[in-house]
Amino acid sequence: MERGMGRARMSIAAIDIGTNSMRMLVLSENGDEVFRGLEVTGLGVGVDAVGRFDEDRMNDTLAVMARFGEVISSLKVRKVGAVATSATRDATNGPSFVRAVSERIGVVPDIIPGEREAKLSFMGATRALETGLYLVIDIGGGSTEFIRGAEQVEESVSVDLGSVRLTDRMLATHPTPRADRVAAASAATALFSDVPLAKSASVIGVAGTFTSLAGIVQQLPQYDRSAVDGFILERSAIEDGIDELASLTIDQIAAIPSLHPKRAPVIIAGAVIAGAALDAVGATSAIVSESDLLTGLAHELLST
Repeated sequence: MERGMGRARMSIAAIDIGTNSMRMLVLSENGDEVFRGLEVTGLGVGVDAVGRFDEDRMNDTLAVMARFGEVISSLKVRKVGAVATSATRDATNGPSFVRAVSERIGVVPDIIPGEREAKLSFMGATRALETGLYLVIDIGGGSTEFIRGAEQVEESVSVDLGSVRLTDRMLATHPTPRADRVAAASAATALFSDVPLAKSASVIGVAGTFTSLAGIVQQLPQYDRSAVDGFILERSAIEDGIDELASLTIDQIAAIPSLHPKRAPVIIAGAVIAGAALDAVGATSAIVSESDLLTGLAHELLST
């Protein structure tokens, strides 16, 4: 978990309880970043098959929430907002999980629908950009959002396919046979074939798959947010990355210096989805952004 930068009274804390990763961002009253935390627990692994959270993964996630709660208390945060996305929507034990989270962070997480997820992702990805028409692609662990708009969301589609879901269904073997990758790409392409979005917008890729791929493609010696943010990720580079990653064991993937080791099991599936998503909207590249749903939620909290 990353550390904060001071003990002065802080303004807001935003928490994103994802299918794969748990994140928190604390901003000061004037919008400066004070603390950013990320821990990968794979909360949603297996939910697609059995319909509920694995107890061990859920307990690991609750331990992360307890640590986030300690940071919130130590920084004297005045307002906390938390959202839970695809896996929590689907898990039969999601409600009991949410109650347990609320005991640790002091607020009840909002289990948001895909439309709300899309709005927050768009707000985060575009808030600092010049006015223009953008198409934001947000690949999560359980779903993928396509969001188009100029100054606000005009159209959005949420597809129940994410890196954890596709791994569980089709890409759990490492090294990964070519036949499995081809089948997974075909499945993603079929699910994205009806995405009814205009194809003339600038494409922005957000969340862990896109940011991880940007680090891998650049062969960064360690993850560097400044090198990742704004990087142009070519569709051809994604395909090259899939070929390279598919030849490796999980341990070899986890050893890639710019990749969070716990993202190793799902990065191939994420890359397959990224390629299929770009193809679906007729794009040959995406601008990678470090700002996403978490950023959108944080600034929404700051303005209210």
